[in-house]
Amino acid sequence: MPETAVPFPLADAYTIRDGELTRQEFPPHGPAALGAEATSLESLIHHRGMLAGGTLLEQAHRAFSDRQVDFMAVQLAGRVIGLCARGQIGFIMGARFGFALNSQRPVETVLVANPLIITAGTPMREVLDQAMARQGEEFYEDVVLVDGDWKLLGLIRVESLAQLQSRLVAEQVEELRRQHDILRQQNLELFRASHAMRQSQGLYLGLFEGHTLGVALLDVQGGIHEHNRRLGEMLGLSEKSAGPISLAACVVEKDRAAFLKLLDAHSRGISVPPHAGIQPQYSNARRAVVPLLHRLD
Repeated sequence: MPETAVPFPLADAYTIRDGELTRQEFPPHGPAALGAEATSLESLIHHRGMLAGGTLLEQAHRAFSDRQVDFMAVQLAGRVIGLCARGQIGFIMGARFGFALNSQRPVETVLVANPLIITAGTPMREVLDQAMARQGEEFYEDVVLVDGDWKLLGLIRVESLAQLQSRLVAEQVEELRRQHDILRQQNLELFRASHAMRQSQGLYLGLFEGHTLGVALLDVQGGIHEHNRRLGEMLGLSEKSAGPISLAACVVEKDRAAFLKLLDAHSRGISVPPHAGIQPQYSNARRAVVPLLHRLD
């Protein structure tokens, strides 16, 4: 017994009302915070109108007259084979002698040329790209949604996809704005940190160079990495001195081990009072008091 046109219910996740996609029509069980890209294709289904492949054009014309839809899927042996359009069937049947000549033709002879048929699980961006890239009259055709076995799940109106794409674009613009605000805040914080660092450097250099005592920046071996002018004068150091200079070498040999031990303790944050017995071995530094600033390499 051949298949005939069958009634079709509205999809459970009906999303079109008066031609508009409304927010509250999305599946209530879905995460409310999900964006447009995460919307399920099933939630966009407008109807599940279907005609059997052997349906005659006379029956198909009557089915369209009974239902307020512009497209219906066509199935043969339980698999979707294409899409038929109200306008195309109406044009054929409404022509002169059209009903007499074409009423007994099967509906699969008047399918639309390039229907967009997608399977459930196709990424939303891919669906939107394909649907929005169609040209001419094809752009307005419903998109046919099928399962992995090409059984009909439903038809999606292009209006729904267009509105979804608008939501996606709006979300992308909002995300770009959010990232811009984050970047602007990071740049502001970087500027503040850089300004504070320059102020600290200025204060450090002012105290370092202008100190009445000899000040040095040392490593744990007593090597001098930086020193102020006063220390250079006291130790007879020249700006043109070649190679690293060791302050440990300026300490008499018997006190050198204690001096290095003091530096090591200081580098590890251990509070050790300066060793009063440590003496410099150069006469021009005997009266010098050298505050130690360490650096670990």
